[in-house]
Parts: sequence; structure tokens; C-alpha cells
Amino acid sequence: MDSADGGAPVSNLITGGKFIGDTIQAQYVSINQYQQVDTRPRHTPNAAPAPPGFLADRDLIRARLDEAVAGLGSRSSPLVVALTGPPGIGKTDLALHWAKGHLQGFPGGVLYVDMSPSGAFEPRDTAGALETLHQQLDTRPDELPSDVSALSAYYRARTSAEPCLVFLDGLVTPGPVKELLPGHPASLVLITSRSELGGLRHTVERPVSMRVGALDDASCTQVFLYYAESDSGALSPQDADRLSEVVATFRGRPAAARVAGARAADLSAGGHLGTLFPAPTEPPPGPQPYSAPEEPAMNPHFAASYAALDAPAQRVVRALGRHPARECADELIDALAGGAAPGASVRSALLAAQLLERPAPGRVRMGGAVHDWAGTLAPENPAEESELLATQASWYLHRAAAAAHLVSKRWRIGSLFAHPALLNGVFTSEEQALDAMEADLENAVAVARILHEAQRYGEVCELTEALRDTFFRRKHPTRWIESARLGAEAAERLLDEATDRAARQSAWLLLARMRFELAFAHYDRGGESGLAAAHRHYTDALDAAKQAGHARTQSSALEGLGMVALQHERPLEARELFLQALQALGDIDHPRGRALLHYHLGRAASAAHRHDEAAEQLLDARRRFAALPDRYNEARALTRYAQARLAAGDPDEAVRRLDEALPLFAGRTAPKEEADARLVRGDAYRAKGESERARADWQSALDAYDALGSLWSGVARSRLGELAQGE
Repeated sequence: MDSADGGAPVSNLITGGKFIGDTIQAQYVSINQYQQVDTRPRHTPNAAPAPPGFLADRDLIRARLDEAVAGLGSRSSPLVVALTGPPGIGKTDLALHWAKGHLQGFPGGVLYVDMSPSGAFEPRDTAGALETLHQQLDTRPDELPSDVSALSAYYRARTSAEPCLVFLDGLVTPGPVKELLPGHPASLVLITSRSELGGLRHTVERPVSMRVGALDDASCTQVFLYYAESDSGALSPQDADRLSEVVATFRGRPAAARVAGARAADLSAGGHLGTLFPAPTEPPPGPQPYSAPEEPAMNPHFAASYAALDAPAQRVVRALGRHPARECADELIDALAGGAAPGASVRSALLAAQLLERPAPGRVRMGGAVHDWAGTLAPENPAEESELLATQASWYLHRAAAAAHLVSKRWRIGSLFAHPALLNGVFTSEEQALDAMEADLENAVAVARILHEAQRYGEVCELTEALRDTFFRRKHPTRWIESARLGAEAAERLLDEATDRAARQSAWLLLARMRFELAFAHYDRGGESGLAAAHRHYTDALDAAKQAGHARTQSSALEGLGMVALQHERPLEARELFLQALQALGDIDHPRGRALLHYHLGRAASAAHRHDEAAEQLLDARRRFAALPDRYNEARALTRYAQARLAAGDPDEAVRRLDEALPLFAGRTAPKEEADARLVRGDAYRAKGESERARADWQSALDAYDALGSLWSGVARSRLGELAQGE
């Protein structure tokens, strides 16, 4: 779709288990039934962050966890265990350490979702959590269902073969848990939460709740000495006498003990506890700095560790406290610190101080209690708040634009895309770019939300457009739609603020583009509600593009409306809209856009059973793609043409054209599309009565689908089964 912008999205959306029917649709497929057991090759995830290096005590809770899972094999539904307690008490550390020692009991793997990635009281929505789980299960993003109930059903099917451990970290409310239960009854759902989750028993069957309390002084001493790289026998008499007073200030919080211990790691170099931790005094009257209402006891230790840092590291701590999520990429630290070299130094200092953790290579994370505290730090000067937001926004925008530039050369309105040289060198490959951006998609959308609240509407629109290509390739439809919605709302604000004629025309164009992006996100998600929303927003985009006098966007919006009409099985209406889209292009030099519109015209004609017209349009599209050259879309056009000829009763012509198409896929990194072509050629051979050739193509398609983990393997398997029965 989006031919006037140079994109060519293909959505093979399959919303369920076994394929019903005889025909393959290469553009958009909805399958609404789920097999109870998913028979595709297994992908075993291990998505949990690495646990911290040391855990003291917790023997009683670990024993209770061991006892709870001992009976998993006899259960009829997954066991739900909630570890609750205040911030800094070590719930997540305990859960990660316990899970690491019990992986053998969960051959289906370990899944992990941060249920409050943007703050302790901002819950992740259920659809977003399910999309994250599907990503970890390696579900093909173009086969994700379009609504929460279907996402949940598909997730249960994907987790039905073997017991798995699902870790829901930082759950705010119990509402999402029911939809996040895996399919195998011997699975475990392990929850951490600051809340008591009193309503959990109304959501799932017989949950187990375990309160994580304060550590005793002996255990706090162990934590402190571990991170101080010391032991009690190595302490001087002066320090040994002081140690019990220091430990008492932790109030049983391992987070405080860990940070304080890291600060005391220089004891062997001649320091002593009396210097680092002076005897407590009565606090002065009035409000205390850096106090979070939930856990003021830890804050003096966080503040002391912060005070020992140099100025660049302190600035990064303040910035991370304002960052909407607790986890980020190493490169963001580099940007906040002023470059790669100082960034590496700052990371080392913050990791050593235990103000940051290393959950995975290339990623850093602030613990929840530290992040809460860092968010209360006052800026160094009045301008810092805005400067830190600008730095974060610029970093996410530049990365998103660099990834988009690698993925597609489609036309864009954003200012960064006018200077492509600035986008080179950020990533070494398209795959690396998409992997890096996917890890930060949630953060980027959260930054867009903050920019919107700060009324920095132009930056919101630029970020929305730049993120679109990563979203299209890796999906995450809930976040995609949110990002596009923010962009559309920001463009509306800019239009409201525009005063002179030129500013209003520019704002109308921006609004047209943002409404188009929102429509495209809804269309790609699919489903009846998605298509209805897409139609509404494409119509709005068309109206805004007419106000702006922008023919290219008018053509794109008309094309989008045509795609919606095709999905609603109104091919003649779609045909008319595609013709209008071609006409709207006028004399704009855009041969690839015209080729795509002729391709869509061929699809519409085929759906309307106008077989000769379909053949003419699809061969025209093939010639246009070949002239660009664009081998991938040339092969797609030939595959679609072959389907049209097969539907018209000409299997010989279908086979001949598919013989031309298949070599064009070579080297195109398009295994799914190549498998589709082989499946269609198998159909054509079967129509010709050549069963052995049909079997060979269907088996080849099945092998490819299985390797991809695609639900289309059910289509090929069904073909082979029917052939065997017929013999």
C-alpha cells in the first residue's frame, strides 16, 4: 500500500490456527479458528533479565516457591504466585534468582514482561503485554491477531505444548492476568507487585500470595559486605563497631544495602565506615530532600552515592530519572553524557555504584526504587529540564530516522530525511537497525507522549513518521496506533496554532500525513474495527490533503481507501479508488507508485472475476517493476498474475509465469513470498493433473513455512493431506 509514498507493505495477517478453505491470498488473510495445540517447530525463549550477582536469605519464600511448584504436574490450570512488598525490598531479585535455579522445570521457556515500564503506577495495557509475549515466542509479526481476545487465544495455543514460566514484573492491577495465562496447565505465572493485589483471587483460580518482608540485619550485612567487596573479618575494630549502626539504616531494604556497599568498596584502600557513614543525627525540621513517600529510608544512601559521582554522571542520573522507562540502550547514556568515551565512563561509574543494572548486553536498567528517587532530583539549572528532554527526543528521533532510511526509501515529510547523509553510519545493517529500534519502541512512544505533554508538537510528528517503518516491519500494533494517534493529535494542535496562510497550508499537509499514518496503522492491525478506523482516517487524510493541495498524499489516501474496500470484498469500488489514485498523481515523477497502483488494480479486477483485465494490469505492473528495477515486486506481480490465471482456468499459463517468478525471489530475503509462489504453483500443477509436481512444490512450501514458524504451514499440510487421501 502507500504507493504514492514509495512503500509496498504486504500484510499476511492470519488470526488463528488451522487454515479453512482452498485458496491462498497473498495480501491479507484472516483465519478465525485456533488449534488447541500448536504443532509448529518450537522456539524456546529465555527472556528474563539476568539476576543480580548476590541474594541473601529469602530461604523461607524460596522453600514456599519450591513447595508450590512441586504439584504443577497435577494441575488443570497454570499456577499464579504473587510476590508483593514495598519498593527496594528485592521482589524482582528474589524471583529472578529462584527462576534461574528452576529452568529445567519449564521446558517451554521463560517469558518476561515489565508490567509497569513507564513507572510504578502506570500499568502496561493487556494488548501490549500480549504483543511482547508473542515477540518472545517468535510469533511472526504479520500473523498477529487484531484484538485482545484473539491475541490471548493465540498466545495460549503457542504455549500449550510444554510448561513455561511467565514472569509479570511490577504488576499494578490484577486485571490483565487472566489474558496472560499460558496454555499448558503445568505452567507458572510469577508476579511481582508493590500492591497486595487483593482482587487477584477473583481473576484466577486459587492464586498464591507471598509477602516479601524486610531482611534481618545479618542478611543486610551480607549484602552490604558482598557489594563492598569485603567481609566482616577484614574490617578494622573501628569499622566492626560501626557496621551494626550502618546496617540499621537500611531498614531491611537490600536495595539500600547494595548501593551503600558499592559506595564502601574502597574500604580496602584506606577508607573507613565512620568517614563514609557518619553517625546519624536528628533530621532538621521541614521537608527532607530526595524523599519518596513510600521509602524514605533508602534515599540517604542513594543521595550519598549520587553525591560521590562527578558532574557528568550526576547529570545522567537526573536525566534517567526523567526518562519515561527504567531501561534503555547504552547509546542513550552516551548521548546524555556527551559522547561514547564519556558515556562508557559514566556507565561504568553508575554500574559500579549499583545505581544501574545490566539486564542484557547493550542495555542498562535502573531499579524501581532508584528510578523513583532519581525522578525527584532537582535540575541543576532552570534550562536543564528542557535540555534533557531535547537530548532524549533527538536521540530517539535520529535513531528511528536512520533505521527508516535503511528499511525504505519512501517519500517522507520529516526534515531529517532531507539530509540522508546525517542518517548514515548509525547502523551497519537493516536487521541491526530493526533489532535496536524494536528494543526501544516502547521508550520512543513514551518520549513522544512526553513531547506532546510539553507541547513540542513538531517533534511528535517527526518521531511518529520516523517510527512507522520499524512498526511496519516488527508490528507491535498497540504501540504503533498510540504513536500515530499522538502524531495526529499533535498535527491538529499545530493547525489550531497556525495564523497565516502559508503556516496553515503547511499544517494541513502535516495533518494529512499524520492522519494517513494513523489510518495505515489501523489497516495493518486489521479486523473489522481496524478496517473501520482505517477508512475513517484515510477519509480524513484525503480531506486534509485536498486542503493542503498535496497530490501525492491525496493519491496515497485514495489508495488506502481502495485497500479497505478490497478487504470488505468490494472490488469494483476498490478499482475506482485505485484509478482515482492514479489520476491524482498527475505528472508527478513516481514510477514505482504507479507500478504498485497497477498491481492493486490487477488484484481488484481478479477479485471481481474480470480475469482478462486482471491479467493486463498485473502484467503491466510486472513490466513497470522490471524497469525500475524491483525484482521482489516483479515476482509478487507474477505470482498474483498466476493466481488470476489459475482462477480463470488456465493452469498452464500460471505454471509458466511462476517459473519466471521463483528465480526473481533468489537473494531477496523473501522466504515467505517464495513459499507462497511454490504453494500456488503446486495448486496449478494439481489442476493440470500433475500430482507429483504438486506434491514437490507443496512440500517445499511446507518446509519453508515450518522454518519460518508460519501458520501457513497448515495450508500446505492440508494440501498434502488431501493429495494423499485422493490416492
